[in-house]
Amino acid sequence: MSKMMREMSQDELVEILRMGEPGVERWNALRAADPDFNPSLTNVDLSKLDLRGINLAHMYLSWVNFSTSDMREAVLNDSYVSDG
Repeated sequence: MSKMMREMSQDELVEILRMGEPGVERWNALRAADPDFNPSLTNVDLSKLDLRGINLAHMYLSWVNFSTSDMREAVLNDSYVSDG
């Protein structure tokens, strides 16, 4: 049985995101399995990634670098996104 998202470290979560399309699918499945948990990401480089369709809703995203990442159809509803 795999870990629930709330049991993962930020490094483990970022590793999933860096996997491209399979990572997005896994991320979204983990979010769907535990919809009341909204992880936070801080000081993370997610540049140059394929994050199409990623569910980042209701998350705290501080100092996350998404430059040149493909974010088409990404869900960011009620997320807090900040560069500082």
